[in-house]
Amino acid sequence: MSATVATYYQANVMDAPEGPYAALRAYEAELLKVRDNLQVLEDHYRRTEGENAALWGRL
Repeated sequence: MSATVATYYQANVMDAPEGPYAALRAYEAELLKVRDNLQVLEDHYRRTEGENAALWGRL
């Protein structure tokens, strides 16, 4: 790879504030938020189901 191509790639792909690499990093951050929120929802669901099972098991 020539130095010109490497410089262009670095400037336009890796270092550009709105370039492809920045978009991938933002997408990764969004996916991590979604994963974390899903985990919170699952934890709440399991806790609620456990409480319901305990309640209905006593009736």
